[in-house]
Amino acid sequence: MASLCPSYIQVRDGRYYFRLRVPQSLVQGLGRRELVRTLGTSDGIKARAVASRIALRLPQIWQLMSRNRARSAEELKALAVRWLEEEIAREWARLDAGGFSVGLGDGALSVSDARDEHRRLFGRDAELALEAAQEEYRRHDFSRMTEAAERLLVQDGAATPLKSREVAIVAKAVMEAFGQLQESKIAWTDGEVDRLPPMLVEGRDNPDVAPTVLPAVGVDAPQVGAPKSSAPSRTVQSAIDDYLAHRRQAGIKEKQVTDAEGDLRILVEAFGAAKLIAEIGTVESGRIWSALVSLPPHHRRRPDLAGLDLFEKARKAKELKLEPLHPGSIKSYLGSLKNLFEHERMAGHVTVNPFAEKAVIKTARRKKLEKEFRSHEIETLFRGTVFAGAKSAERPYDPGSFLVNDWRFWAPVIALMTGARIGEIAQLRPCDVHERDGILVFDFNEDQGKSLKTDSSKRLVPVHSRLIAMGVVELASKRKALPLLLPDVPKPIAGDHGAGLSKWMSERYLVRVGLKTRPGLGFHSFRHSLKTLLRSAGVTDSVSSHIIGHSPRSVDERYGSVELKTAQDAIEKITLPQAVMDLRPRF
Repeated sequence: MASLCPSYIQVRDGRYYFRLRVPQSLVQGLGRRELVRTLGTSDGIKARAVASRIALRLPQIWQLMSRNRARSAEELKALAVRWLEEEIAREWARLDAGGFSVGLGDGALSVSDARDEHRRLFGRDAELALEAAQEEYRRHDFSRMTEAAERLLVQDGAATPLKSREVAIVAKAVMEAFGQLQESKIAWTDGEVDRLPPMLVEGRDNPDVAPTVLPAVGVDAPQVGAPKSSAPSRTVQSAIDDYLAHRRQAGIKEKQVTDAEGDLRILVEAFGAAKLIAEIGTVESGRIWSALVSLPPHHRRRPDLAGLDLFEKARKAKELKLEPLHPGSIKSYLGSLKNLFEHERMAGHVTVNPFAEKAVIKTARRKKLEKEFRSHEIETLFRGTVFAGAKSAERPYDPGSFLVNDWRFWAPVIALMTGARIGEIAQLRPCDVHERDGILVFDFNEDQGKSLKTDSSKRLVPVHSRLIAMGVVELASKRKALPLLLPDVPKPIAGDHGAGLSKWMSERYLVRVGLKTRPGLGFHSFRHSLKTLLRSAGVTDSVSSHIIGHSPRSVDERYGSVELKTAQDAIEKITLPQAVMDLRPRF
């Protein structure tokens, strides 16, 4: 619990001390930021009586030192120490002469005036503390907060020895929280009652607890990093719902909104849906950052982490030595959190964005995953029962003469010969297979509520002659009255149209044909495989990027367009694996 004691009083082992904080303008000359001298008592009431009167005369010592700037640091220190010791002795003599009532002294301030003077001193003390913190922050010197940062990381279950980079980032967050607390104290002394420092609220019933030089940064003190906003706050869940609704109204693609929603669930998992958004500050953001760098991929689906909150998952992941999230995934989480709090800041629900400067730590480069199917893997995949012949539609993994003619057959072959994303294929309508300038195309568009990942995803892709031979025209014709070209495709999961298809390919079919042998393989691998086939056929990157729907990556790719005939010629150049050439027509 924090204290009502002003920070010019310290308590060590039950004994009270007077702490003389040096103004920033005098730090260089004195060579130190503070001087501490014992008050010679363990009696809190007497210590406050002595210290309060000394504090009222602090301007005298600063004026005296300012007039003697030319002296050496040792001389200035001796001057300050002598003044402080004389003041302590004088006030004790006053107390000894007449007790506490006399201690207030002749000409003492009235209760009202004394309260106003203490308020002024409280604010001045905060100004000096903020001034020193700002100077250290400008120099990127967070060493004063290192101990607090280490304590916070240990409380969050960080493995020891602690990484210096982690300590530095959390120390910076603690420094920011410390500065925000001083700003709250200054605002309070200026009459902004709504900005009453949390330490005063918590300390009302216990005025004798020890003061803290630094604000508490443990898990039970979230108020340190979150100065109170003057606007009415709202819950985490309300803030997330409002932000996502705003994104949809702004015309952001549904897939991107859904991805952001998944990222922002991290706040609910950490602090609960009912927590006030204004109570999340730099300390809380530091805790989330610390957890993210420890969480494993798919942490929400892992049985060994089921039933745990965010921080418990992070600690358990460290204990089990699980592989952490990819830096790109952490960047996505932090980006969504930053955008949410910026939205809240602009709306006046929070005063600062605690995720504004959170960054992903650069780690040793991981071995790049080979995500494309190798030629022999494509052969194995398309010689499986789903493509070559199954027992029946209900028994697609048993060999037989039945030709599977649903999404399990068509989605993979379309993916291999168009490079389309899984969600794009799942949303295709029969009318999206049509002719343009005499060329049969797949029309990937956003008509009738469909969504695409990027603007470059909107494109026409010529249909490969092998797909025509398999019967894709007949497929579209027979299903023209249906809403989808592949009507039985698995339903979207959390707004992701391709999630069901992806899960079937990764968790069922590849396992059945013995291809789940290395990480990175899945439905998206068809997209990588077509890119390789096009490159092997001598197709330029600008043309292959247009076919696949990649955003332009160079200046040359941003200008001009790719003619449909050029794209058709490129697709027909690729050499398809023999297993694909051997596939029998479905109509």
